[in-house]
Amino acid sequence: MGLGAPLLLPLLHPLFLGAAGAMLTLYTAPETRAALGSVALLKCRFNVGRPIDPAVLRVRWLSAAAGPVAQYDQGQGTFEPRLRLSEQELQIGNASLEVQDVAVQDNGTYTCEVAYGTETQMGKTTLWVLAAPRISLDQRMGGAETSLLCHVGGFFPEDMEATLLRDEQVLDGSTRSSPQRNWDGTFSLTLTYTFTPVRSDAGAIFACRVRHPALGQPLVEEFALEVPGSDRTGAAIGAVVAIVLALGAVGASGYCWWQRRGGKAACSVSKVEGPERCRLGQAVTLRCSVEGKIRAHTAVTWERTQGEDRTLIQKDGPGAAPEHQPAFPAPSRLFPGQFPGWTSTQERSKTGLTASLTFTPTVQDHGARVRCLLQPEARDSGEEPERWEIRVWAPPELSGIQVLPRWDPPDQVPFAVHLHGFYPRGIHRIAWSMDGEAWERSEPSDYAENKDGTFSATSVWRGPSRRLARPEQRVRVCVQHGPADPPIEGELSIGDTSLLRPPDVSAISWPQSVTAGRAVTLRCRITGRFPELLGGTWLRRDRGAAHAAARQDSAGHRLLPGQPAPAADGKRFVQEAGLVFTPSVRRDHGAEYTCRVEHVALVQPVAKRSAELQVRAPPDVSGIQVLPRWDPPDQVPFAVRLHGFHPRGIPRIAW
Repeated sequence: MGLGAPLLLPLLHPLFLGAAGAMLTLYTAPETRAALGSVALLKCRFNVGRPIDPAVLRVRWLSAAAGPVAQYDQGQGTFEPRLRLSEQELQIGNASLEVQDVAVQDNGTYTCEVAYGTETQMGKTTLWVLAAPRISLDQRMGGAETSLLCHVGGFFPEDMEATLLRDEQVLDGSTRSSPQRNWDGTFSLTLTYTFTPVRSDAGAIFACRVRHPALGQPLVEEFALEVPGSDRTGAAIGAVVAIVLALGAVGASGYCWWQRRGGKAACSVSKVEGPERCRLGQAVTLRCSVEGKIRAHTAVTWERTQGEDRTLIQKDGPGAAPEHQPAFPAPSRLFPGQFPGWTSTQERSKTGLTASLTFTPTVQDHGARVRCLLQPEARDSGEEPERWEIRVWAPPELSGIQVLPRWDPPDQVPFAVHLHGFYPRGIHRIAWSMDGEAWERSEPSDYAENKDGTFSATSVWRGPSRRLARPEQRVRVCVQHGPADPPIEGELSIGDTSLLRPPDVSAISWPQSVTAGRAVTLRCRITGRFPELLGGTWLRRDRGAAHAAARQDSAGHRLLPGQPAPAADGKRFVQEAGLVFTPSVRRDHGAEYTCRVEHVALVQPVAKRSAELQVRAPPDVSGIQVLPRWDPPDQVPFAVRLHGFHPRGIPRIAW
């Protein structure tokens, strides 16, 4: 915004501000990711600065696709199926929406609207529904040709990359069907590769590799090609399903049946493969494979150890003995009694067995160790197997940047961001900046432990109020949970806050009587603005002129900018601007003066115009004289001369 001739004060400086003075503040998590069929919590928290009165509280959740889905109004709640708001949590400022048995149709954007008394705040969040794909490979022989089919099913969203490989090299010439929608909203498709194998192809490792947002790492299923008549057919590797984890698997060796003859193991158990860290609330799958001679009734049992507690995760509950199974059973679900949600599956091939353990980690699982055992084949080999350690991790959810209502000291604006739901405790780095200018790092404060064992904290940064300059200025915060974690950023535009307050400009005041030759001061009072600095000018339009012209600080006119005085809380400023001049009848009578004020919070300047000045000039009175001509002769004529008066007319002369 351009300023006119100098009038009131210097120009503005930068600053960063938020919804100061507002009693109701609200923040929502930017997004929530949830597996199909799980429970999702759409985060929405609010604060009213005092204990919450349910009688004046109203909460609504709206879906961009379906409209209103949940409502709480003065103690009464109505919800769509599978959705829930907790009245107990609402009384402590938690308006989060629980979505049970997450379905594909729940995917989308939601709005949390909180009204308290006469104030209303809204925030948006996005629920991303994820369903991990499943792979099955099939080799079909028809005459001389062989077709390899990779069926990928049960995935959501639709965006997915599937590739066929041979000996870790991408196969050219494969075809891919169009994704087909399943009954539950997920998708399925098939990749096909047809060729004519020769004997030298026997034992080649073919694989189907899938990448999908629901997978932490690519999912791969591979098998060794069988060519009829080849002497390598009998040695072909059976179907092996494995999650390829580039993060590196931490091993846990299992027991295997030892043949007494020669002291050699009849089978080998792989190390447990799993991610380096387990994200809180997201399903994790551990893998363990066994190759070699395995008895028909052998099964893999998973063991969980935490402190002094040791538990077997298997079909009949913790500590029970495994069931005998047929030689090649279908995949079986093993339901643990002690750890709800922990499930195990296993698949057999002609040459081995693959076991998987799937669970959704909680904070209580942090530090627990897992290994897989063969039962009843388990024998003490003389070595204690290594265990795979569960390392639970949850990144912080950032609220929107807010401006705290209390400014201490008053000339610094406190910006705050709330970090919620992170684990483990501690934040590696928090950095604030404004328009790319970095400020000192900030340490979080007010650590609190949440009900689920995660932590919350607040980071506060104070910026000088004189730095405020433009609505487009942006305050940014960058949070890094751990040294190797990606940064999480938040941003606040000054124009989106209520800090920029336009000034109230009074009418121009001047003395009741304006006398030529005597100095006059025109005054204009400017109050209630923020930030402190503003600009403007005085203008004058002569009588009969079409336009007003700016007045400069000169011998004829002296500008009085005045000094801004802050309120006790630093949030508002007041000052008085003035213009001093000595009027004359010829120059100033009938002129109009305008006080024009410009401020960053104003789209257009505020202009206050005076009425036309009425300049008075008293007469100069000469000495009394006797006129030479007496008419009539018997009366002496006395005379006095009045000079330079304005306006015309003398109301009274008394002798």
